[in-house]
Amino acid sequence: MSFRTENQSDNAFENAIVHRSLERELERERHQRTLNDEARLGLGVNADLRSKDARESASAHGLTRQSRS
Repeated sequence: MSFRTENQSDNAFENAIVHRSLERELERERHQRTLNDEARLGLGVNADLRSKDARESASAHGLTRQSRS
């Protein structure tokens, strides 16, 4: 029989929150890339579509997201 300490439970909860947050962010990125690809191919036009795609920029390799603290 295994018992978790309160600290282990807190860490597991925090890990679950971070995991869900990352999953939402990845899904948002996938959706945005799909919209950009569709626009590039002329398949769809959306008002909230980005006018530029960072994947096309040579200087985009150094971009990082700032963490929210």
